[in-house]
Amino acid sequence: MPKGIAKNPEKKAEKIRNSKLGKKRPDLSKRNFENNPMDNPETRLKMRKTMKENYINGKMVPSRTKGLKLKEIFGEKKADEIRKKIRENTNRSHLIGDMNPSKRLDVRDKLRLSKLREKNPSWNNGSSFKIDYSPNFGRIFKRAIRKRDNYVCIKCGKHQEKENRSLSVHHINYDKKLTIPQNCCSLCRKCHSEVNFNRLHWTKFFQSLLSEKYGYQYSNHNEILLDIKNEM
Repeated sequence: MPKGIAKNPEKKAEKIRNSKLGKKRPDLSKRNFENNPMDNPETRLKMRKTMKENYINGKMVPSRTKGLKLKEIFGEKKADEIRKKIRENTNRSHLIGDMNPSKRLDVRDKLRLSKLREKNPSWNNGSSFKIDYSPNFGRIFKRAIRKRDNYVCIKCGKHQEKENRSLSVHHINYDKKLTIPQNCCSLCRKCHSEVNFNRLHWTKFFQSLLSEKYGYQYSNHNEILLDIKNEM
């Protein structure tokens, strides 16, 4: 049996419970107030002096409103002094700011290559590369679709800035080879995962939406009717 595990936990729990029966719990708040070291004037003076020295040396930073920077509180000169003293009083000063090795391009490339493909724990034998996309489904085309949609998810209206990443470009009829503006739209990550189900519904939904926004034409069988005037 592993160390620390009782042979009979129920019996042990009952024994502890019986040992506490009839005993009053001490008044912790009263005890803490009576033994509070800050009641001693000398202790308070010593603590005040220590905190003042720590503020001056940069070991402690006064609590500040969330979102405010040091330079907004103390000014640029004093903020630089505080940051410098913090670096001097920490064992990780070599990892702060521009001294951080991960900001060097050669180190970043080395880190990226160390987790690339087979070296990445999430690698799935290149399953994502097996999807047969058309050759023109690249950065230029995706940027054009996002720009057309004003960098907004056309399903929920979320802007790309709030997504903290580029919007996904979705093939409306799920045909990866048919990469044309009439068959693509911008979606946020959440919406892009949702439209993988009930595909016929979402195909009709997005075709109707693009038809209303951009004048694209589709048949009753969800086929795209090409209109050269609407070509991007």
